[in-house]
Parts: sequence; structure tokens; C-alpha cells
Amino acid sequence: MIESAVRPLIAMSRLAARPRGGRRRCDRRMRRANRRGQLTSTSPLAQNISPSHSSGWITSPPRSLGNFPWERGYGYGVPAVDRSFGWLSDWIGASSLLLMTWMARSRILGDELRRHRNSCGLTLAELGARTGRGKSTIARWETGEKPIDRDDLLKILGALGITGPTESALLSLVGDLSQKSWYDEADMPKRLRDLAALESKATKITELAIAVVPGLIQTSAYAAAVLRGMGGPEDRILHRVENRIARQTVLAGSVQYTALLDELVLQRPVGGAEVMRAQLDQLATLSQQGNVTLRVLPVGLTHPGLTGAFILLEFAHGLPIVHIEQQRTSALLDRKAETAAYQATTSTLRAMAMDAEASRALIHQYADRWRDRAHGEHF
Repeated sequence: MIESAVRPLIAMSRLAARPRGGRRRCDRRMRRANRRGQLTSTSPLAQNISPSHSSGWITSPPRSLGNFPWERGYGYGVPAVDRSFGWLSDWIGASSLLLMTWMARSRILGDELRRHRNSCGLTLAELGARTGRGKSTIARWETGEKPIDRDDLLKILGALGITGPTESALLSLVGDLSQKSWYDEADMPKRLRDLAALESKATKITELAIAVVPGLIQTSAYAAAVLRGMGGPEDRILHRVENRIARQTVLAGSVQYTALLDELVLQRPVGGAEVMRAQLDQLATLSQQGNVTLRVLPVGLTHPGLTGAFILLEFAHGLPIVHIEQQRTSALLDRKAETAAYQATTSTLRAMAMDAEASRALIHQYADRWRDRAHGEHF
């Protein structure tokens, strides 16, 4: 989705630097893109590639940065960029900074360094002589096998004569290589690693749950019961529980998290009475945490969320992203029309849900009922 939206802009940016016929073709494509709503008066493309500018990029990215990662064969399917690339995040929407793991960042940086070295006609040994580093070390930087620190990168950029926007972008990128997140090396499916990455970057997370307690607020026992219900080897289930609990560290930060819980979630006996008692006690405790809000949608209420659970992730810059999950698959939605619909649904659900205090009281009531049932009494 993101790729299809950005490819026409990439093509136009390249045509913009061409004279005569290329310029006319670029102008025609720009007019078509404008009619489709792909350009705005404030976008870098509209500002910097116009009939009055014949030199291509003015303040936006120079062509020396090369093609996007999906064109270089990384296979990620979306632009692997983040907020550090200010011009690019503004261009395509900062929420599409998306999903760049530590290894992806390291590989992309290394690829850029190798291209610039080759364009300068330098061998690994020659660049090493200029920077005081061995050629094997530089080779490992270029393959992404070894992260490069800021001081070494500055030496390389100086030796290669890289300045301006390219220098700023690469320096911003390298700042993230020294800080791996737990999900960068976790043994987990890419779709879950992507979700964890987005959760770590979000400023606000709103989650609708209609079947089970959301993963970010599950206990280990509850998570294990849910995953056992889906089947699979026990060791694999326990490993997935560990990953799920690791995701919850995001709630220790500043993100504002809201869970909209269908009341049936509090009634469904996942894992048995004692597991439910412990789970609801944890919900009651979490609801008192400053950045966590739990709201209950009363049973019997017909609401627009009955068609399926979802997670709405919002960011400090750019458009929101919606995560939807089924039994074996999941999807990330980032088109404005799609995310706007989920934002509207979220607003409706907030208006229909019980307030935070009433929800906490109801959670306590269900916790007491499950406690009684765990001691042999009727629910």
C-alpha cells in the first residue's frame, strides 16, 4: 500500500532532474497525481519539484541516497525509514517510518556507505588508510554485520566527502544502531516483531477486545491458556508467552494505553477460575496506572466493534496505523481512509463504554466472582 503510493513520487523526482521531454512528462504526472490527491501544497515534492525548478531536489533528499529498500531487494515491502529522516517522514507520513529493526538499519547504512565508497573509486584498504581502520572492519560495517559508532561514521563521511542532507540522514540513522530493542533479536514471527516495533514508537495505543483480554495486559497464565487453545507444542507456547510478556514493557513508558473491553471478556472462563481471578485482579491494578485506561462495553450492547478486535496506534508525527489480527494472520492498515474509519469507530466506542471508575468497579466485581468460583462456589 505504501509502496504503491510512493513509487509514482519517486519516478517524478527522477524525471524532475531531466531536461526537456522528461520535464514535460514529469509535469503531466504531477498534475495527474495532484488530481488523485497524492500531492499537497505543503509536501516536499510539490514544493521542490515544480515547473519553476529545473534542478530537481532543492531542500529535499538528494538522489545520492539511492532507491528505497524494497527496490534494493531487502524484501520488507515498506520504506524502512523512521523519524530520523525528517524530510522522508514528512514526505510519506512519519508513521510509515515503521518497522525498521536494528539489523535492517545496519544493512541500509552499510549499503549507503558501500555505494558512496564505490562512487569515489576507493578500495576498502584505501578508505581504511584514510580513516585509520582495517579493511575487514569497514567490510563488516558495509555488510551490516557490525554496527558503526558515530565517531567512525564521521571519519568515513569526511573521507568520502559526504555533506548536507545525506550526512544528516546517515548520522541520525547511526544513532539508533547502538540501542537494540528486545524484539530486534527475538525469535518471533515478523508480523509480531513489526507490531512490537510499532508499539514501542507509538504515543497512544487504543485496543478493542471482544473475545479475550488484550496481549499487552495479559498475565502469563492467561496468555498460556489462550495460546494452548490455538494448539502447538508446549515449548513453543511457553516461548510465545515470554515474547508476549516482553511486549508489555512498553506500558512502563509514556505511551497512553486504552483498552475497550467487551464485558463478555470478563465472563469467559479462559484457563479456569483461578487464572481468571488473577487476570482480573491484574486488570484492576493496571487500571490505576496513570497511563493505562480500561473501559468496559456492557454486555448486550450492540456496538460497531462487534465485527472484530483491532489496535489503533497513533504517533507523535504522521498518520496512525491500525493492526487487525485473525487466528493465523494479521495486517497493518495505513491508508488514511482505512485508519479514519477505525478512528471514528474508536470515538463511538468511547462514547458507549462505561467510564474508567465504573469499569474498575465492575472488574473488581468479576474478580470477586471468579475468586468465589475458585473456592468451589457458584459463579
